[in-house]
Amino acid sequence: MNLKTFAHEFWLFGIRQASACVFGAYLLSLILLTELWYPIDCPLYRNDFLFLAAVGFQIVLLTLRLESLREAAVILVFHVVATVMEVFKTSHAIGAWHWPGNKAGT
Repeated sequence: MNLKTFAHEFWLFGIRQASACVFGAYLLSLILLTELWYPIDCPLYRNDFLFLAAVGFQIVLLTLRLESLREAAVILVFHVVATVMEVFKTSHAIGAWHWPGNKAGT
């Protein structure tokens, strides 16, 4: 492999890696920004805002065809399974952990 081919493949690799990080970078940026500043008197809780922003961005990615329906389906299955596990772990009977600001088992 010559240097020109290597440089081209390396560039493509970097572009693919960057595109794979778009959602994570967006969400991390929002988390950091809302941690530094989020209106106290806002009727929408910060975590609800982050959830809606994540869903909205997912719709944008699908609309722009930067993500396929199959990829979105896999992500959806992952989140459903994770939510079921979270509900189980935070249930009163298990009480393995609790959300910050809430008392365990309540």
